[in-house]
Amino acid sequence: MASMAAILRRKVHRSNLHIQKRLLSVEQPSHSNGKTTPRMEKILVANRGEIACRIMRTAKRLGIRTVAVYSDADRDALHVKSADEAIHIGPPPARLSYLSGFSIVEAAIRSGAQVLNQNASFSFFFFFKLIC
Repeated sequence: MASMAAILRRKVHRSNLHIQKRLLSVEQPSHSNGKTTPRMEKILVANRGEIACRIMRTAKRLGIRTVAVYSDADRDALHVKSADEAIHIGPPPARLSYLSGFSIVEAAIRSGAQVLNQNASFSFFFFFKLIC
């Protein structure tokens, strides 16, 4: 049992190293046409709390700038303070801020983020795929 766990940890670690190398490379090869695409420089984290803080710590470790989104109620939250940039997205009710796909996408456009961390609430929003 212990040896199986060690093998699984090693495989996960190797795949994480591969992902880190691809993220840190100056240009990444595109699989579709053989051309290269620019390196990711900024990510908008559409979460809050501990999840957002973990994503931001990892992004900063990889040299990627972070953008937090926040409502009036979360103005002084840790995820807002730990981000490189923060964008206000609305009033305290989550449906008017964090769950508003339009607010999140607008914040991503305003910030110039190349990547949008998709929070769980977007998984059922069909219009999110249409907007992006």
